[in-house]
Amino acid sequence: MDFDDRKLLAFTDPEARATVLSPDILRAVVHAAYRIPPDALGAEVAAHFDSLEYGRFRAETRTEIQQSGYSIRFGEQDPGASPASRPDVDLLWRGAVTTSIRLERAVVGVRTSPTVRITDLDLDLPDPPPRDTRALDQARRAALLERLRAAAIDPDAMTEAVIDSWVSKMGADSLSEALSWGQDHGVPLHRIALSFTPIAGSDVARARRFPVAAAVLIRDPVQDGFRLADFLRASHTVLEQMKVQGVEPPEGDEDLPQGRPVVLWLVPEDWFDDGAWPGGEDAARPADARQARITHATSWLAGQGIALAPVGR
Repeated sequence: MDFDDRKLLAFTDPEARATVLSPDILRAVVHAAYRIPPDALGAEVAAHFDSLEYGRFRAETRTEIQQSGYSIRFGEQDPGASPASRPDVDLLWRGAVTTSIRLERAVVGVRTSPTVRITDLDLDLPDPPPRDTRALDQARRAALLERLRAAAIDPDAMTEAVIDSWVSKMGADSLSEALSWGQDHGVPLHRIALSFTPIAGSDVARARRFPVAAAVLIRDPVQDGFRLADFLRASHTVLEQMKVQGVEPPEGDEDLPQGRPVVLWLVPEDWFDDGAWPGGEDAARPADARQARITHATSWLAGQGIALAPVGR
């Protein structure tokens, strides 16, 4: 029995299934579905299976949908195409992954500093004010900086650079010129600051249920004619068909982002002994190089909506 059939049959037995879907693979599923980095997830990870459908779902080699005057075609392929280009789904998994994660929440506050006019600043200047134009501008800058710091949530964030930025954006040569222009044209000068107040207890990691809709593609890259590009194309065909057919994960907890359907690549881990995979250049041992390549590929594929599941033969 070949690799594809052995791994498919493993899903029919709960104990064997658990050996295939390791914690690292389950974290890769969450990474691809929810765009949450694996290292943000807890060590304890569990898979839940609402349904496993064997061989029922297929991304047709040619599907055309016509609506509102336009048509969409999926997966047209050459009859002689490589095995990797088949958009056949071996298994459709609907369920969830549970693991702990810390999702900090905060109340957002908005604070606006009082409007500043040149006449207001001049009230803060020494009496008599400096006669020299440059000295007068410096005195106004100092007075403005003091007002900004007094009104700021974070006074240290109010610096000369903030004032320089305002002057530059208004196309002025000095603060006095910028304030005079703003006053003449009715443009108020103030600063809006956002504050984030953490919600008590939200910084504590707790278990959450991440709903999953995953199409499992079991492939052995040693097959004749296998090409990575074909495998990627087939995976994107499957993802498009999942969306068209409404195969998507339901909403999870209210503080979770909406998940997306994923394709799960179940492939031999020795595929990553090939030095063409990036990531393992600095590894001292072959085993470390393989793991580094898997880590790199997991991150890259997650952005494509693909969860990588490298397993032993």
